[in-house]
Amino acid sequence: MAEHVSQHFTSYWSFDQFSQQLAIHGFELRILVSMLKTPARVRALELQHTDLADTGTVILAEAIKVNHTVSHVALRSNLIAKRGATALAEALRSNETLESLDMNSNEIGERGAEELAEALRVNKTLDTLDLGNNQLGPKGLVPLAELLRRNRNRSLRHLALGNNNIGPDAIVFLAGVLKKNHTLVDLSLNVNDVGDKGAEALGEALSSNSCLQRLDLSNNGIKAAGAVAFFNGLKKNTCLAQLIMELNPIGVAGATVLMEVLRVHPALQFLDMRLTDLGNEGCIQVAEGLKVSQALQHLDLSYNQIYDRGGVALADALRQNRSLQDLLLRTNQLGDAGVIALADAIHKHRTLQSGVAALARSLQKSKALLQLSLDLNCIKNQGAADLAQALTVNRSLLILRICSNEIGEQGAVALADALRQNCTLQQLIASSNLFGQHGATALGSALRHGAQQLQTLDLRSNGLGDPGAPWRMSEGSGGGSVELRRNRGSTLG
Repeated sequence: MAEHVSQHFTSYWSFDQFSQQLAIHGFELRILVSMLKTPARVRALELQHTDLADTGTVILAEAIKVNHTVSHVALRSNLIAKRGATALAEALRSNETLESLDMNSNEIGERGAEELAEALRVNKTLDTLDLGNNQLGPKGLVPLAELLRRNRNRSLRHLALGNNNIGPDAIVFLAGVLKKNHTLVDLSLNVNDVGDKGAEALGEALSSNSCLQRLDLSNNGIKAAGAVAFFNGLKKNTCLAQLIMELNPIGVAGATVLMEVLRVHPALQFLDMRLTDLGNEGCIQVAEGLKVSQALQHLDLSYNQIYDRGGVALADALRQNRSLQDLLLRTNQLGDAGVIALADAIHKHRTLQSGVAALARSLQKSKALLQLSLDLNCIKNQGAADLAQALTVNRSLLILRICSNEIGEQGAVALADALRQNCTLQQLIASSNLFGQHGATALGSALRHGAQQLQTLDLRSNGLGDPGAPWRMSEGSGGGSVELRRNRGSTLG
C-alpha cells in the first residue's frame, strides 16, 4: 500500500507499512471508511484531534463494525459526545478484532459510558479502554463498575478513568467491586477527588484483590489519614506491582506506614512518590523500608524537599538493599554530605540504576546500576568530579542525568576525562549547567578520541556558542546525537 493513500488539499493520511498503522491528519472520511471495509491490512487508526465529533464518529463506527483487521483505535480530543459513543458501542457488539480503544478527552458523559458498558457485556476482544477526561462523574462510573462486579467481560484488563470528577462515594462503590473482580490488571483513577474516604476503601479492596497490578492515584487529595488506611490495606496485598501516588500530601505519617509496606510487599516494583510532602523525616521512613525490600526496582522521590539528612538515610538503605534499579531524586536539596553518603553507598550496591552525586563512590563498584538521575540538585564541580571518578571504573551505568546542577568548567573537564576511560555510558544529559568554553573543548576532545559508545550528549544552555560546534563535537561519537541548542558566546576551538 502506498504511504500516502489519498490527499485532499491539506488533508491527508499516511500509512506505515512496517507497523501497519494509519495516521490521520485531517481527512476525507468517506474514503477512509471505504478502505476499512476492504481487506486492506490496517492494524491501527490514529485519529486524534481530527474534529470527528458525533457525525464523523457515527460514520467511522459503521466501518469498524465490519472491519476485520484493526486492533487499535485512538480517538482522543474529537468532541465525541453521547451519540458518537453510542455508535461506537454498537460497533463493539459486532467487531471481533478491536483490542484497544482510546477515547480520552472527549465528552461522552454518563450516558455514553453507560452505552459502552452495555456493549462490553457482549464484546469478547477489547483489552484496553481509556475514558479519561470525559465528564463521566459518579453516575458514569456506576455502569462500568457493574460490568466489573459481575465479571461479565473477561477481556477488559486495562481501564483508564482519570480526571472525570468521580468523587469519593463512587470510588467507595468501585472499591467494593474490586474486592471480587478477577480480570482488571491496570486501573487509572488520577485526578478524581478520591480523598481520604476513597483511599481507605481502595486499601481495603486491595487487601483481598488478587489481580490488579497497576494503580494510578495521583493528584487525588489523599492526605495522611487516607494514606495510612490505604497502605495498611496494601500490606495484605500480594500482586500490585506499580503504584503512582504523585501529588498527594501524605506526609510523614503516610510514609511511616509505607515503610511497613516496603518491608513486606512481595510484588511492588514501581513506586512514584513525587510531590508527596515527605521532607527529610518522610524520606527517612521510606529508607527504612527500602533496607529490607526485596521487590522494589523503581523509586521516585523527586520534589520532596529532601536535604542531606534524607540523602544519608537513603545511602544507608542502599548499602543493604539489593533490588532497587532506579532512584530519582530530582529537585531536592541534596548537598555535599548527602551526595558523598549516597556515593559511598552505591559503592556497595549491586543493582541501583539511578541516584545522586553522592552515589559516585558507590558507582565505582556497582555492577547493575543502569540509570542515575540527579537533575536540579546541588552537585556543582566537586560532585561532578566525584561522579567522574566513579565513571572511570563503573561498567554498568547507561544513562546519567545531571541537568541544572551549577556544574562549571572544572566539573565538565573531569567528566570529559572520565568519558575517555568509560566504555558503557550511552547517554549524558547535562543541560543548563555552566560548562563554558573550556569545558566544551574538553568534551569535544573526549568525543573525538574516545567515548565511542556514547549515543546522546545533551549540553543545551551551557554557554557553548559556536553554531559549528555540533558537527565538530559529533565527529567520532559513533553516529550518536549531540544536542547543543540555546548556547551562546564560546567555541570549541
